Parts: sequence; structure tokens; C-alpha cells
Amino acid sequence: MYLDQLRVSGRTERHVATLNGLLNSMFYKILGKNALVSRMTYLKDIVPFIRHIQGVSPQTKKPRSQATVNRYCDYLDAIFNFGVEMELISKNPMKGRRKLGKGPGMCRLA
Repeated sequence: MYLDQLRVSGRTERHVATLNGLLNSMFYKILGKNALVSRMTYLKDIVPFIRHIQGVSPQTKKPRSQATVNRYCDYLDAIFNFGVEMELISKNPMKGRRKLGKGPGMCRLA
């Protein structure tokens, strides 16, 4: 549903395809494709997600940059916020995420 919302909001098909690829190749594998968002918590589910994406990229074999980690956190946060807005879930499990003051979108573990 979120990807459809991006399409009707005018996002490019390339952006939608990129996010879809991340969902299928990484996000679902880390969080669980059939995981119930309503049962997710920041400490149990989101912290391990952030720790995982802070690791080494299988494509480049290098640690992901902070900008990439922040972007992935922002994508997931936006998806959960969409779920809250559409009343599909009651709360966003990313709520415990903290941003650093050094720039937009900086995330760290609380």
C-alpha cells in the first residue's frame, strides 16, 4: 500500500523500485516478511534492524555510510507512519529512534 501511495504522490518509478528492492532484499529478511508490526517494539525489533544495517554491505563489502543507515531508517519510519495514518497500526515502533544533531536524518540507538 505504501508503494502505491508513493506512485500516486508523484515519486519516480525508480524511487519506488529502489524501495521495493530494499524491502524484498533486506528489510523483510531482517524484520521478518510476515512479522506483525503491531507486536514490534523498538528494543526487540528496531534496534537489531539498525545494528544490521550499520554492518557491511554485501554488494560493496564495505561498512554502510551513516547517510545510508539514516536513509534506511527514514524509509522504515515513513512506512510505519503511513501505517499509523491509515489506521493499519496503532503506533510506530520506530518511535524510540533518536537523531543526532549533526545533520538531517542522523539516527543512532538510544
